[in-house]
Amino acid sequence: MNQFVTQLKTRKLTVQRDVPLSSLTSFHIGGPAKYFAVVEREEDLLSLLDIARENDIPVFIMGGGSNVLVADEGFDGLVIHCQLGDVKFNGNVVYAGAGVITAQLAAQTVAHGLTGLEWSVGIPGRIGGAIRGNAGAMGGEFKDAVVVVRYIDHEGVLHERTQGACEFNYRESIFKRSGEIIVGCRMHLKSGDKEASQKMMREYLTHRNTTQPKGFGSSGCMFKNYECSDDEIEKLRALNVPDGMLDAKRISAGWLVEYADAKDVRVGGAEVSDIHGNFVVNSGDATAQDVRDVVNTVKQKVKDRFGLDLHEEVQYIGFRY
Repeated sequence: MNQFVTQLKTRKLTVQRDVPLSSLTSFHIGGPAKYFAVVEREEDLLSLLDIARENDIPVFIMGGGSNVLVADEGFDGLVIHCQLGDVKFNGNVVYAGAGVITAQLAAQTVAHGLTGLEWSVGIPGRIGGAIRGNAGAMGGEFKDAVVVVRYIDHEGVLHERTQGACEFNYRESIFKRSGEIIVGCRMHLKSGDKEASQKMMREYLTHRNTTQPKGFGSSGCMFKNYECSDDEIEKLRALNVPDGMLDAKRISAGWLVEYADAKDVRVGGAEVSDIHGNFVVNSGDATAQDVRDVVNTVKQKVKDRFGLDLHEEVQYIGFRY
C-alpha cells in the first residue's frame, strides 16, 4: 500500500486511517474504514477513484449515512464521504451536488419560489443517495423532478444521463444496479407559492414526527413495500390484505411486519419499532449483527405468514455474506 500512500501525497489528497463509521451513520453502528476521505470537489473525487482503482482498493461512497448498515468489523477499503455541495438555480431548474442534504434542498427550493420537492423535507440523507434509490414520500419521488444526472463510470469518466435513461422505478434506478457514482443532478420544478409550500412542509414534518420512531438510531424504512402481481392478488385477499393496498398493487411493508406478528422481534440491542413496523431501531447498544438477525427473523415471519419475500432498502457495507 506504499504506492497508494505515495500517490495520495503526490496529488495532495488527505486520507485518514481506521476511522470509525458509527458516528457517520443514522444507525450509530459500524466498525472503522481502513481508509477514509472527505471530498468537496469533483476533481478530488475523480483523483481518489483513480488511485483506488490503480491499487485495487474497494471504494464505498458515503453520503448522509441514513440508508446503510456498516459491519461491526468495518470496511476493508476506502470510504469517501461525499460533500459535493453545489446548489445552483436557473429559473425553474436547480442543480444539486450529490452531497447536498436532501431536506435543506427542499427548503432552498421553496425559498426560491419553487414547488415539487416539499415532500422530501423529512427525507434523511443526501441527494446522491436519494437519486440512486429514487427516494420518495407522501406520494412524491425524485424521478418526477430529475432531468439529468451526472455520474462517474467504472473507468473514472464523467457522463450525463437523462431521466429516461436512468431506469427509475419504485426505490430503484440504474445506478443502484450499475455501481456508477452520482456526482449531481439537474431538476426541473414548477413555480409555486412560498407560504403554501412552507405550510405543506410543516404538515409533512408533523406527520413524520408522529408516525415514526424518534430518539433511536435507525436507517429509516428497512424494507421496500411489496409490489404484488395480478396473480398474487386473490391469494393475498384471502389473507386479509386490505383492498386499498391490493388495488394499488403495493403492500405496506410495515403492515406486513405487524400482521406477521413480527413487531416483537428483538436481538441484543436491535428491535422492531413499536411505533412503525418498517423500522428496525438501535435501542442503544445494538451491533450490526443484531440488526441483521432482526431483519432475517422478520423476513422469515413475513414469508411464513404471507408467502412474500421482503427486500431491504438498506445497503450492507463490509459484510462478508
